Amino acid sequence: MNQNNMVRKLLNRLGWDVCHYRPFLEVLSEHAFDLVIDVGANEGQFIKELERSGYKGDTISYEPCQMPYRVLVDSRRNRLKNTMVNKALGNEIGKKVIRVYSDTRFSSFNKLRAVDLVYSEEEIDITTLNSEFESKYDFFSKYKKKCLKVDTQGFERDVLEGGSEVLGGIDAVIMECSYSRIYDRQWLIEDTVSYLRKRGFVLWGVKRGFIKGSREYECDCLFLKI
Repeated sequence: MNQNNMVRKLLNRLGWDVCHYRPFLEVLSEHAFDLVIDVGANEGQFIKELERSGYKGDTISYEPCQMPYRVLVDSRRNRLKNTMVNKALGNEIGKKVIRVYSDTRFSSFNKLRAVDLVYSEEEIDITTLNSEFESKYDFFSKYKKKCLKVDTQGFERDVLEGGSEVLGGIDAVIMECSYSRIYDRQWLIEDTVSYLRKRGFVLWGVKRGFIKGSREYECDCLFLKI
């Protein structure tokens, strides 16, 4: 057994893996994207990762829950290219109650399946992608390449359906996809791939997500319009 295999086996026993590096977010810089719409921003983790990949364009971050939104605002206060919006995006306009878990990354409009975690409820503002950007055509059209990132814990379908018109002007989609339903009403990866393929997007890359034991539950998928 060579040294590389020995190291990999040791890491596997500790719950880690080593694989060949494949560019993921770097694709946005390589293809000169200049706007990323971050739906489900939480505390800004994705934007930080995006910047580390070399992205230099503008971002618009949507986060409905008050606690992570405050952290997001504090961490991005001096970033001129980052706009923050304290709203959810879905397929309706108005008010809606969201379940907020102690780990706010799991907060969702949909009920968690098979896990009974304690949560509080928060009434938040909700709107649609169509409503947000159809009336801002001049703003939206000034960008050459636009990416939509969606990480909304089982609410991805509602976000896409509420952005059916705007999606025609989007060049890439980054979506958290699930291999099994963790939340009620949640799309599986095949549902997302099918929906976006019909709208001109191809699956460009996959990044491993949540893994428990030997089972992988989620992944991040990059779709490009070719």
